[in-house]
Amino acid sequence: MFLSCVCVSVSGVLFSVGVCVAGLLIFFTLRKVILALSEASRGGHVPYRDSTLTKLLKRSLGGSCHTLMIACLSPADAHVEENHSTLAYATRARAITNVPVVNLDPRTAKMRALQVYIYVCMYVCIDR
Repeated sequence: MFLSCVCVSVSGVLFSVGVCVAGLLIFFTLRKVILALSEASRGGHVPYRDSTLTKLLKRSLGGSCHTLMIACLSPADAHVEENHSTLAYATRARAITNVPVVNLDPRTAKMRALQVYIYVCMYVCIDR
């Protein structure tokens, strides 16, 4: 973000506004992805390509990784609406189901299977 602002010589208040707008757009696209994944039973399109952040988090959000989301709330009465929005967002994120898969090299998997076979054969031979 900083490099693109330097190229067009933007600084001061305009720079701060640009950073704020860019941050809001990133979280808006993340929210769209989480909403689409939580409603996955409808079979809709998940907009991973709308943001660099969602492209990077594709495997974590709806793929084969374990994902943890922490929702931080404020105990102050002035932040009730924001707390409600955060809990609704966390509820949508909780509805996402991932299927974690161990990524193994085919050769490694074959070697492990053969090692198990050797141990089973040795166990059978010892029992005789």
